[in-house]
Parts: sequence; C-alpha cells; structure tokens
Amino acid sequence: MERISLIEFLQRAKTKKISCDINEKTLNMVDELAKIQKLSRSKILNVLLFAGVITHTNSTIEEWKRMKKDGMKDLVHKENEKEIEEVIKKIEKFKKKWGIDKL
Repeated sequence: MERISLIEFLQRAKTKKISCDINEKTLNMVDELAKIQKLSRSKILNVLLFAGVITHTNSTIEEWKRMKKDGMKDLVHKENEKEIEEVIKKIEKFKKKWGIDKL
C-alpha cells in the first residue's frame, strides 16, 4: 500500500471504542509523544498499534521460518512442523489481505 493510500485508508477507517490494560510506563510515553506532536492519545495509540501489527507480522514469519529451518532438527520442533507451516501460510495470507507487503 502506498503512503498516500495508507494515510487515506487510516483517515476513512471507522473507529471503535475498546478497553484495555496498558502498562503505566508505556502510557506515559504515549502521552508524552502525544503532547510533543500535539495529537490525541488515541491517535498515537492507533498509529503505534498499526505499526506494531506490521512489525509483529513480519517478525513472526521470519521467526517461524527460522524455526522451521533450524529447529526441525530438534525432535520437539519436528512434531510441530505441520503446525508451523500452517501458521506461516495463514500469516502470509493475512499479509496479502491487508497489503502489509506493500507498506
């Protein structure tokens, strides 16, 4: 997804109220960022969550592929080989659905 279309996507997206427990130190950092950038806490959290989904998705795939390559020598991981392959496929499908590869 190109930067312009990503910004438009985020601006048009509907919002939902959620309740979650957040580490106090993390929330203090978010509040400080919001103050510096003159944005709301919600906007900062939204951006961080979005960026986190991308980072988490990519790092999970790399880790699971590494486990499949290196860890399959281990009998414990060998038993989970099929599950690991399925998870990798599902995450790859998720990336394509949400256009994460294009960001």
